Amino acid sequence: MFSSGNAASPGQANPGYASFQTGQNKGTASQAPADWLAANGNAFPNAPNCPGAGSTTANDPVMLKLRVRVPTNAQSFSAMMFFFSAEYPEWVCTSFNDLFITLVDSTDNGNPADKNIAIYTDNMNNDWPVGVNIIRAAPGLFTECTNYAQGACGSTGNYNQCNQTQDFVGTGFDTGACDVGGGTGWLEMSGNVEPGETMEIRFVIWDTADHIYDSLVILDDWQWSVQGSQPGIQPG
Repeated sequence: MFSSGNAASPGQANPGYASFQTGQNKGTASQAPADWLAANGNAFPNAPNCPGAGSTTANDPVMLKLRVRVPTNAQSFSAMMFFFSAEYPEWVCTSFNDLFITLVDSTDNGNPADKNIAIYTDNMNNDWPVGVNIIRAAPGLFTECTNYAQGACGSTGNYNQCNQTQDFVGTGFDTGACDVGGGTGWLEMSGNVEPGETMEIRFVIWDTADHIYDSLVILDDWQWSVQGSQPGIQPG
């Protein structure tokens, strides 16, 4: 489990959980990963009709980089992910679109050109990265929440695709009035690899356009497959 602005070890309560809404300004910032950024025209990709970040700075960023030897019969892998954000609901479709990306460096050419497999591909073959603004691009993927009006607690219409809230009770994303927070629920994320290679994978999350209203991702259940995959995310 890792997050922008807060940190905790898997299986442990986050000592800063109560401050996900106000966030913790760690005073750190860097450019987003250069290869991913260049492949996206040196701008953060965003959901349709939502304003851009106006910057390529990743605030309070966290990156986990792993090198993994791929089994000699494996063609792909999958992992379960759960993205939470305190930006929901009042900062949906604003510049404060905290992002989570998963970049795969592999000799297999079956992954997206920008290497990011933490994406939703719509029926027009457009790819949208995981962030709170995915609500506007991928109906039905952000479901662990309470239905609220979006945007400054009411300015941009109601969101009505929340299913439940039990999985984020006590996490720090379940407090406040309109400042309530929410998440995607469990999603399956897949990518392709070359059998026997040494691959590199980078999990990266950051605050966009500010240092507050933090976001978090939980990763679990890595699996190899002898079949190729459709890179991206889908309900688990």
